[in-house]
Amino acid sequence: LISPGVSVPVQVPGSEPDMSQYWSRLQ
Repeated sequence: LISPGVSVPVQVPGSEPDMSQYWSRLQ
């Protein structure tokens, strides 16, 4: 699940594996 305090671009896919890689890049 995504933390409410974190803003997520709508263009980013909602897939779990994709999100994991996306957050890894942010951090």
